[in-house]
Parts: sequence; C-alpha cells; structure tokens
Amino acid sequence: MYTLPITEGARKEEWNTIVTMAINNGYPKHIIHNLRKKLTNKKNHDETQEQRKEQSKNGPHSRTLVL
Repeated sequence: MYTLPITEGARKEEWNTIVTMAINNGYPKHIIHNLRKKLTNKKNHDETQEQRKEQSKNGPHSRTLVL
C-alpha cells in the first residue's frame, strides 16, 4: 500500500474536525489543546533522537569516507 503525506491545509482541517467533535462530546478546549502540544512535543523529541542517532553513526571515529 502506498501513502502520500498530508498537506498542511488538510492537516489543519483535520485538526479542526477533531476539535469540533471533541467539544461536541463534552471535552474542554484546554484539554484538547494540551493534547496537541504533547503530540507535537513528542514528535519533535522523536525527530531529535533520530538525528542524534544518525550523527553518532557518522561520528569522528566512523570509517565512512566523505568526498
């Protein structure tokens, strides 16, 4: 199965739909927005960890030859 990345506009529209549904189901807005903050922080943290792993693989003692 092939997937395509979601566009920024579609991502915002999807988030607004989620917020609307959550509010209609009785969840307070601040809880929903705190959840979004946690999700974005986790995503950023995971990306940083991946970058660090790549940097450690290509550190000063690696045997890769860069031309």
